[in-house]
Amino acid sequence: MAKKPIDIKTHYGGRIYRRIAAIFPRGIVNAYAKMLIYADIDEIDPRVYFGFSVAFPILVGVLAFFVLQFFLSDTLYVGLGALTSAILAFTYLWLHLILLADAKARAVEKVLPDALQLVSANVRAGMTIDKALWLTARPEFGPLEKELRKMAAQTLGGRTLQLALSESTSRVRSKIYQRAMLLLEQGIQLGGEMGGLLTQIALDVRETEALKKEIDAATTTYTLFIVFASVLAAPALFAVSTFYVETTTKLWQGQIASNIQGVGSNIGLSIFQVGSTGAPLISASEVRLFATAAIILTNVFGGLTLGLIREGHAKRGVKYVLPFLLTALLIYYGGYYVISGAFGSLL
Repeated sequence: MAKKPIDIKTHYGGRIYRRIAAIFPRGIVNAYAKMLIYADIDEIDPRVYFGFSVAFPILVGVLAFFVLQFFLSDTLYVGLGALTSAILAFTYLWLHLILLADAKARAVEKVLPDALQLVSANVRAGMTIDKALWLTARPEFGPLEKELRKMAAQTLGGRTLQLALSESTSRVRSKIYQRAMLLLEQGIQLGGEMGGLLTQIALDVRETEALKKEIDAATTTYTLFIVFASVLAAPALFAVSTFYVETTTKLWQGQIASNIQGVGSNIGLSIFQVGSTGAPLISASEVRLFATAAIILTNVFGGLTLGLIREGHAKRGVKYVLPFLLTALLIYYGGYYVISGAFGSLL
């Protein structure tokens, strides 16, 4: 019998990643294992994913260190850029799991009332709860179909429904879903009428979703203000400020050079100085660096704040950060070059 060839990438790479994961505390690996379950990723070993999450950012940081040397002369900036690149890569891999888990949770919450109503109808028609769950598992319910099938299979396999419900809450990162399953579990323990209980839980979930929509409508003004301030207003003002600094620096350099021979070549890198020569102290490149950093921080926290306002969790605003950043930086640099092209020739 022919021996199955070894997948070198999976075999050796997985072994290396497991060894890397073994260096860290088990609690960290367990946190990744939990997030992989929430994200519905069952085919990847948590130790392998965590080891990759450590090795990949290191590789990104090393590559960034060599690449940035072609663009930056200061070793400190090169090191900071490489470290930032590694941190961003590590953060991306973790946030990727969070976004997948949240997407699954939102998909479950969206169809949960309809699924509970269908289970209730099946129970009232005379079906047992395990058969009702099995018949309710339909493709249109998306991720919830998988959870319903797992619960039905566990109950058919001999487990109690309470245990199946409890285990299901550990696979969906949704407080609404966990609360609904907890109410259902308590109703079974107390011997309540299942059809009416399921219907009432479905109504509660719908009321919660309606309340969320009302909150979204009430916070529209705050959302527009955050988007306008962080994405539009701040980059535009920074573009004007950067052009003003460069223009003022050039004017001062020309005036100082014409009045003080030999001094103009040693002065001239900045905005304001209160002194005998009136020479600038901060260079225009430093102002541009400050503006870029301020725009990045403003839009990162703006996106997180938007997620907190609209969806109740700051981490759900991560999906807004990248579009905000790209748009804001485009407005900043595009606005700067437009202003320079329009008014630079007049100076």
